[in-house]
Amino acid sequence: MPRTEPPFQQAYRKVRAALEAEEGTLWREVRGAVHSQYDEIPFWILLYEDSDLGTCHRRFAAIAIPWMDVAAPLEFTVSYTILKGWSDTQLDMADGNAEIVAAVGNPAFGARSETGGRRRTSVFTAAESGRRPA
Repeated sequence: MPRTEPPFQQAYRKVRAALEAEEGTLWREVRGAVHSQYDEIPFWILLYEDSDLGTCHRRFAAIAIPWMDVAAPLEFTVSYTILKGWSDTQLDMADGNAEIVAAVGNPAFGARSETGGRRRTSVFTAAESGRRPA
């Protein structure tokens, strides 16, 4: 008898594929995972230095919201980061479906920006948030 994948796994695959399709346009890189033990599907998005956080989040939400019910009881989370030189700036994050929805169009989204030293390890393969030369 063939194994069927859990609905949350299908939601993760579909959302990740749609987010990866935006790599090189709205953002530089996307990483994601399923953390079923924490009831979450986190995504980490590496933005370009000149990316507009509001535009990027609206696109993320448009992709993720249709899959929220399918992914239940797991919830999506998203974190937006810029890497420059030796600094790592987390522009903001939305922890759970309600925060993702509430952040759409919210001018305060991005107010929790934190910059720190670059970590030794990163989920991203890119070393910087700069755009690749054409």
